[in-house]
Amino acid sequence: MSRITHIDIPSADNAINNLGKLVADYQQAVAQIRRIASDLHGCWGNDDMGNAFAASYVDPAANVLAGSEQSVASLREVEKYLREAVRKFQELDADSGRHLEFQD
Repeated sequence: MSRITHIDIPSADNAINNLGKLVADYQQAVAQIRRIASDLHGCWGNDDMGNAFAASYVDPAANVLAGSEQSVASLREVEKYLREAVRKFQELDADSGRHLEFQD
């Protein structure tokens, strides 16, 4: 184990911000897919072939969208906790620095 722990705060903040942007893009894509799926729902018709398609499509599509929305929520939590971890590291570092004795 290293005796020194170092976090490049600006780089960490930048990486977390990039994660936030990626999650926002993913969230927009999921919302767009949900809108399109809703607009097209039932376009396969109500005949035997349409009903067979619906039976194999509707529930799996809903499950994929629900899973994608859960992924967005989970990634938002990761982003939040990474920000908290970086801030806590800064606080601990500042607090530890106040307890150091400097000799001239």
